[in-house]
Amino acid sequence: MRQIPIEHEIAPYALVAKGRVWYVVWRRHDGDLRVDHASDVIEAELMDETFDRPPGFDLARFWTTGAAAYEAGRWLFRVTLRATAEVLPDLERDLGRHIRRAGNAEPGKMCIEVEMTFDHFEHARSALLAFGGAVEVIEPEALRLSIANFRGASSRRTSSRR
Repeated sequence: MRQIPIEHEIAPYALVAKGRVWYVVWRRHDGDLRVDHASDVIEAELMDETFDRPPGFDLARFWTTGAAAYEAGRWLFRVTLRATAEVLPDLERDLGRHIRRAGNAEPGKMCIEVEMTFDHFEHARSALLAFGGAVEVIEPEALRLSIANFRGASSRRTSSRR
């Protein structure tokens, strides 16, 4: 799945950190306030045009209401995986905002079943590849096959350099 860049002229209100994730709060030309992941911003250019925030704007109040609506309305990519007991604390620390443990584990065995959500397929793939063989994707099959294909291609490149 290829992402298509979209260009916006925005009035940036704030950067907000929630855990390890940064968000941009911004206003469109029609006056609607929006929230996006800062990581979705590919490029930014400072314009000559300026804007004023409304005098009554309260970021904390907006964040509790506006960001909750953003999270509720967002489509999330769901993943079920198995992980070793040793890597579970790292998964929870790095990706814990949408994680649910669904089983127990014995040390060194792939027997903790975990359900997670990601923003999109590519985010899930890159985040889970970082954990190497300590995680095994169960579903969706497309992600499981993509990770297996990537790992196979990487090992073929490594072995051909020897």
